[in-house]
Amino acid sequence: MNKKKTSRTSKSTEVSQDGRYITTEDGSTVKFWNENHFGLVKSYDMSCTLESASVEPKHGNKFVAAGEDM
Repeated sequence: MNKKKTSRTSKSTEVSQDGRYITTEDGSTVKFWNENHFGLVKSYDMSCTLESASVEPKHGNKFVAAGEDM
């Protein structure tokens, strides 16, 4: 398996309820990985340092992210 690089240590990792995606945050980026082959599906750069992120694909692929100020 290939190692995937992150810019910072991830404080939050979550598998989506449907089992299709793994959501991580590292620094100020939220990343969505394919659960089957661990390939990066999409990433979003946010304006603050993140503490956690979560996705709900059943509701239009929306996600929520929380910054260090929670």
